[in-house]
Amino acid sequence: MTEALNLAGVAVDDRLAKLLRGEPTRNFRAELTQKWVANFYEGPTESAPWRFAAAFAAWRAERDGRPKPAPMFALKGLGQARKR
Repeated sequence: MTEALNLAGVAVDDRLAKLLRGEPTRNFRAELTQKWVANFYEGPTESAPWRFAAAFAAWRAERDGRPKPAPMFALKGLGQARKR
């Protein structure tokens, strides 16, 4: 998946690369890793990854530099309450 995204012009950061390998991005979220990996691999099957880079560039231009991009698809699982 990493290679396919890179070929489509989509950069894969360190945290995403960890998820693509099935590793947790943070220890306290480790129980979500398998769900996130499954959701991530499922998301691009319903989209056109080769269009991600151009779509993101157009979206960013429309936002006029405002921060916090929205996800293209959700990994889900952080909506529930958690005790520490």
